[in-house]
Amino acid sequence: MLDFYNFEEQFYSDYENNRDFRSKKINLSSFKYSANVSEHSLILINLQLIEKEISPNVFSHFIHAFGFAKCISKYNNDDTTRLILYVKKRNLYIAGNITTIADKCPWAWASKCEWNSFHVSFMISSKIVEDISDVTIYNFHTSVKLDVTIKRSLNHKKKKDNLTICVPPLYWYDNFLQLFIFTEIWKLHGASHFVYYYYSVSDDVMNLLKYYESKNILTIVPLKSLPKSNMVDPNRSIYRYGHLAAINDCLQKRNSRYATVIDVDEFLYFNDSLYSNKKNFYQYIDEIFLTKEKLGGLLFSHHGLRIDTKHMKEDFKFLQNSYMNTITGPKKYIIKPNRVDTVDSHRPIKYMNYTLKTMDFNDAFLLHSRFNWAHKNNKLDKKVRIISLDQIKQISDQYSKIRKKLNFIKDFNFQTNTLMIMNKCLSRWKKEGCKVPDDLCQKELSNVENWIKSDDIDTNEHYYIL
Repeated sequence: MLDFYNFEEQFYSDYENNRDFRSKKINLSSFKYSANVSEHSLILINLQLIEKEISPNVFSHFIHAFGFAKCISKYNNDDTTRLILYVKKRNLYIAGNITTIADKCPWAWASKCEWNSFHVSFMISSKIVEDISDVTIYNFHTSVKLDVTIKRSLNHKKKKDNLTICVPPLYWYDNFLQLFIFTEIWKLHGASHFVYYYYSVSDDVMNLLKYYESKNILTIVPLKSLPKSNMVDPNRSIYRYGHLAAINDCLQKRNSRYATVIDVDEFLYFNDSLYSNKKNFYQYIDEIFLTKEKLGGLLFSHHGLRIDTKHMKEDFKFLQNSYMNTITGPKKYIIKPNRVDTVDSHRPIKYMNYTLKTMDFNDAFLLHSRFNWAHKNNKLDKKVRIISLDQIKQISDQYSKIRKKLNFIKDFNFQTNTLMIMNKCLSRWKKEGCKVPDDLCQKELSNVENWIKSDDIDTNEHYYIL
């Protein structure tokens, strides 16, 4: 039996909120392990020990996890403890906090999606950081328990990545050239590591990802279907494979100075008419953060980007004919991951006592080359130089090298046929109720490419059911 009078004296945690359990005896032996998903289950991806800079040069440790659940009121009440973590080595109990990642549950953008993304957090005393490894987590709502070995991305002996690029889950994706250009330009901009989540990609794209992985600059993460039972299948009612949980999981995977969540048709750009091209993007943002002690993130306003696709050759000089246009859209960001708790696709959601700075629209901005406007003659503001002539030569040489090594024989162009088919079948998602690309597009796309699916890959990664 666990006496909560004594329990509260056993651990140090700012998330200590046990009002419902004070003066109660909790019989933890009644909790059961479960491999079956129910309407009340909490499904977690990973549990990571991480370090957060809660104020400048003041650090605290946490165990964070991201995952999925239905919008149950008991998972949305910050005043009630629903999770307890037991550290076996120390015989120590720690209260946990569970919240939705989005502001509302269900998410306002996809209100008919029944399963939503959640964030789980346990604050860990510095006294036990070195010891913590094997733990048991108890879910007081389901009376389910779970044994977990905590993962550690935190390693002070290992050099931090400079800039990590987190790419949201790719699905029905076969645009080899686009992914190549995106990765190579971001490398030139100073990106030190890429994390690509995927659900389904063509074999050509997978070969390209594996090539970069072999160079130790990229991590491939298969985002597998969620576990299901005879009665419950979360995959039928979760928006875009649970991308909010995936991108937040990404931000804690690497120990990185800076990070961004960005799609493969997007670049962050400093105005070359104002800034010297002697520095890359990473060096510019590093200077900004170093001069602003209380800065948590930079926000970049949206411009459309049009690339000249009429004169495409493997010398890549067509990239010189790139124009930004007046199409507006949501922002993107660069953050210090250890100063931010959760993000969505377009801005940090929860962060410590730091500021966010929106870059002046004339200084720096997001360039977004979305296919349905990227190749059209919209009103043009100005020509932009995404990369220099010397860098274009580097990219051309790199493409020739990779194409030969991978025996890539398709025509030199952007593969957009699959995307057009997918956009058509996804256009009815709001009518259907939830944006589930597998359900909506399987019939139209299954035979278009030789698809590599995450569910077909054997990995050590698996979901945890509470």
